[in-house]
Amino acid sequence: MFLTEGALSVDTALTTATSLFNWVVSSITSNPILTAAFVVSALIPAGIAIFRHLKNAV
Repeated sequence: MFLTEGALSVDTALTTATSLFNWVVSSITSNPILTAAFVVSALIPAGIAIFRHLKNAV
């Protein structure tokens, strides 16, 4: 199967996105402050949503 120019562009874009994602994740995990900020930014909205759901259930 021959790759067309469009398929090569998609392949290049996916490769770039993957390497960018890996760089971001390694940057966050290598810095304890960024790791804590990332975890807190994920847990606080989840906690608020659970609290609202429980509050409205009563």
